[in-house]
Amino acid sequence: MNTGSVPGLGVEFWNQNVEFFAEPGGLALVPALGGRFVFNAHFCDGKAQSGVLMPGKAGDGQYAQAFGTIRERAAALGTTAIVSEFGHPVAGFTSDKTSSVLKAIYQGLDSAAPGARWWSAPRGSVLSGSQWHWDINHGRHHELMNDNPAKVKTDGDAMNDEHFSAVRLDETGTPVLNVDRALVDRVYPRAVAGTTLAFAYEDRVHQSWQQIPLPNVRALVGSSPFAVLVWDSDGGPAPTEVHLPQSLRAPQVISSAAAAVEGDELVLRAPAGRQFALVTAPSSGDAAAAEAELRRWYVSW
Repeated sequence: MNTGSVPGLGVEFWNQNVEFFAEPGGLALVPALGGRFVFNAHFCDGKAQSGVLMPGKAGDGQYAQAFGTIRERAAALGTTAIVSEFGHPVAGFTSDKTSSVLKAIYQGLDSAAPGARWWSAPRGSVLSGSQWHWDINHGRHHELMNDNPAKVKTDGDAMNDEHFSAVRLDETGTPVLNVDRALVDRVYPRAVAGTTLAFAYEDRVHQSWQQIPLPNVRALVGSSPFAVLVWDSDGGPAPTEVHLPQSLRAPQVISSAAAAVEGDELVLRAPAGRQFALVTAPSSGDAAAAEAELRRWYVSW
């Protein structure tokens, strides 16, 4: 097969954490695929969805190992990875876990380290992902199960009797969220001019898992959401672009790069070399002291 004309060819791997139910995959016996392939993975916390195999809520670093496996397989295959499907029911008897599970999944996409160790541990690359799913017809379907007119599916997502959609239309036809907005309207690196070395976003949903060891940074951030990005800039003309959620469109930014907010985007321009950016809500904390701590920290590892 000539892959030279197929820049977006995906290779799928189903990553399921119920051991006796997990499907094999990951192309463990094939040689490196190269950069014109994408390692396309799914992730589903079957234990949490079972309501039996995982008591309680998801915790800090819950999926570090699962997403570490995805990172490792992509690296072994000589390419990058995308987690093109992940989610958790937004209704039903395990929906009390939804916020914690989604928070932990996004944490696993952002970094290979739990929040308790993020500031000192190997962090891994950022994974792109797509939450399952975004169905504005949630609760408004009219689908025949197996083309059987006696079995009309209307509830939830209809398909597979699922209730995974993060969005629906209200009675006026306006899209509204089925999950906490802060979980899905997030800070994330949209494009990095160089190589991402570390990224974390603490959304403050469910629990706060990030434990900041730098006292002035911790005081500056307070109880607000915040993100930290460290990257090795290539020094080229293209900027690094960071998406800003609605709640942080007028953020406080401390960065080694020149920073400018353009709508829903933080634009960072920097010469070649290691760079950092902290994004949080406006604060009365000591920004100069926090910056001094960050400048010592980001070159220390």
